[in-house]
Amino acid sequence: MLTDAMRIAVFRLAKEVVETLGTNWFAEDVGLLLLLVHLVVVQTRMCLDEPTTINPESLAVCFHILESAIRCAEESSFVDDSSATQIAKSVREAALYSIQYWVEAKEQNECLPSEVELMIYRFTCCFLAIGGAQMLPESLLQKCSVHMLHVFEQSISSGDFTTACLLLPNLHDLPRLADNTITLITDLVLSQYPHLQWKQTVDEAVASLENLKSRVDFYSKKTVKEACLKLKAIPDCELGELLSNL
Repeated sequence: MLTDAMRIAVFRLAKEVVETLGTNWFAEDVGLLLLLVHLVVVQTRMCLDEPTTINPESLAVCFHILESAIRCAEESSFVDDSSATQIAKSVREAALYSIQYWVEAKEQNECLPSEVELMIYRFTCCFLAIGGAQMLPESLLQKCSVHMLHVFEQSISSGDFTTACLLLPNLHDLPRLADNTITLITDLVLSQYPHLQWKQTVDEAVASLENLKSRVDFYSKKTVKEACLKLKAIPDCELGELLSNL
């Protein structure tokens, strides 16, 4: 009989293989990839069953495999359309369950470890990047938006810019934004100026705002003014020029 410890060890081994060898080792048997993804979805649900007993390491293993499967389906020539669709359906199930779990836990004032929220945020960003917003109920995304923005803000404050930048290309997928979103984007850029990858972040921020140009919920007159004042610290910043036209 396969015990919990043995099952967890198997998934850890699978994660190490994927991390070390990549997903090309599934080329000879795509069915094995589909089976692994299905089993990982089940394991993800089991990991999230009880908020007080979540094993963050096991959950991280599950999300790593699922994110690798997403990249494989998007980039690998050996995954045909039918298999890619099956992977997308399985990943959708994991995303739907994880986001519902996150939203319900917050509604019930359950104390979730910050690392668990961070993992769900990252996985959600990865899912949104492949058009996941079209596969999720808008009502659920409405409720999830506030939690995504909270992690976005916390990541900026803590200097975890890589994590914060994951949401930039997907901000337009969140149906509910706060009027301080524009200042958060500005803070993300300024926190990296003049070192790190601030120029790349400016480009990503500009692209994000282009995707949001039909919306008015991510700023107010007050927050735009605040953001413009902050951006004066960066000479000839394209982002500042864009904000001045809001």
